[in-house]
Amino acid sequence: MVLPEKYYRDYFLKLMHEVAENYSILLEKKEVEFINAFHSLPEDAQCLYIRMVMRRSEFFQTKNLNYSEIKNKQESITHLGNVDFVHKITKHDVHLILDLLPTFQKAELLNILPNSPSYKRLSKSNLLHYILENVSEKELILKISKQYEIYQQCKIEEVQKLFFLYFGTLHRNLSEFIVRDLGHRHFVNFQTEKLTPYFKTKQEIDEKWQASLWRVEGWERMEINTPEVFFSWIKDILKQHEMTTEPALYVLDSLMLSAAKWLEKEKELEHALWLYQRAKRLPAREREIRILHKLGKKEVAINLCEELLAHTRHAEEYFFARDFKAKISEGKRLKSTTLRLKKASKISIDNRYKYHVEQGVLAAYIEQGFQGVHLENQGFRALFAVVFWDIIFDEDLDVFHHPFQAAPSDWRSEQFYELRKIAFQNRLDEIRDRTWISARIKLLFKTQYGNRNLLFEWHEGLEAILLVLVSFLSVVQMKSILLTMAQNLQSNGKGFPDLFIWNSESYQFIEVKSPNDTLSAQQLYWIEFMENLGVLVDVMKVEWEHL
Repeated sequence: MVLPEKYYRDYFLKLMHEVAENYSILLEKKEVEFINAFHSLPEDAQCLYIRMVMRRSEFFQTKNLNYSEIKNKQESITHLGNVDFVHKITKHDVHLILDLLPTFQKAELLNILPNSPSYKRLSKSNLLHYILENVSEKELILKISKQYEIYQQCKIEEVQKLFFLYFGTLHRNLSEFIVRDLGHRHFVNFQTEKLTPYFKTKQEIDEKWQASLWRVEGWERMEINTPEVFFSWIKDILKQHEMTTEPALYVLDSLMLSAAKWLEKEKELEHALWLYQRAKRLPAREREIRILHKLGKKEVAINLCEELLAHTRHAEEYFFARDFKAKISEGKRLKSTTLRLKKASKISIDNRYKYHVEQGVLAAYIEQGFQGVHLENQGFRALFAVVFWDIIFDEDLDVFHHPFQAAPSDWRSEQFYELRKIAFQNRLDEIRDRTWISARIKLLFKTQYGNRNLLFEWHEGLEAILLVLVSFLSVVQMKSILLTMAQNLQSNGKGFPDLFIWNSESYQFIEVKSPNDTLSAQQLYWIEFMENLGVLVDVMKVEWEHL
């Protein structure tokens, strides 16, 4: 299905209207001027510009700007040029040649060179390299401007800023509307009047915008800078710019973690440590402790382990701190996860299942008369979603800002539980028996099936599986698991056993491990938690029947 040009333009107008309404006193002058200039354009010119916005390149050959509903292409380009929405490439644009040249197809690049059969054998990347080494940039832009009529899309930053204000991130655009309206994605049907602006202050806008640009630049710099140059760049940023708003700090934390991991990989331990010590999220503390130990700072590492044991909310950090402290202070070598794995049950399966061991174990149990599924995190995350759906997607909380959200904006934070603590507890108090949960599952699969969410994927058969799961677990067991998930969804929403098997009399959850696989801390957390609740759970280590 091909959508008409007017369709894209109408959604952009709608997006601009909502941004202007939500941020009327926070918009910068150039953003207001862009909105006014766009409204002043004829419809065809608006449609053509939005087509440019939706393309990856910022450069467009006139011959390729052919869209059936745009009646007068050249007139539309003229209108866009009059308000500086496009710029025609001329011989004076030498500074653009490095960005412009890769947009040409190989056949077009060959036209720039003197005619020679030898060039045709080169790949496009080698041809680009040859051209840049053998033809001056000034000569290149002169040839290109004579042979091709090319326009550069302008006002790119203004467009990005509008998307940023609407979605709260740099990574979403008009394609969200298109994918939804083509039926490829379905979302919860929010009441438009209850959606709130993502940003509350100008400071939040400015800080997250800058942090987002730094993150993009950081990824690019890791490709081209030496570790020393890169570290100098990011250190200067962090020292010279103090950010205090939560949206920006989250992005900055992401940049610090990815930068620290890269520097650690490059053996720049002191530089990596400096960044890990400033980052907040997992696995910053673990990596900090490991590097301190490598650098010979044993006592500092032990003290940090003790701090984690006393204060962390995350299983990964807790088990790491416990095991690492025992290792460096008492010489204990085996981790808690390794010790648990040594106690695992064993099962022999054919090595044709070598690359999908869960299916091999499941097949073995099916041969014994069991039914089963490879459920992993999907089962309990789906159960969590259907029991708390209306609480998660509560439009009266200030956590939904546009119609394409698959989760509230605070779902990764501690605020997620604290803001809904009473609602979660009241819902759990409502659950008296399995019948209540079964009815809830049937209702949600009837009314919300297919609506996108970040907890689980809908699929045929999942409803029946959840009903079986509920029939075996007690209400007390389910309530305890669901409450623990709610209290720390980011960590406790993962690590569940791979398989769920059952027959007419019993059931079991099974964590499957291949001969060379390890148990994660979060997996161990849930195994021990379930065992303490009386849930039937086991770790199954695979041995190959044929090598």
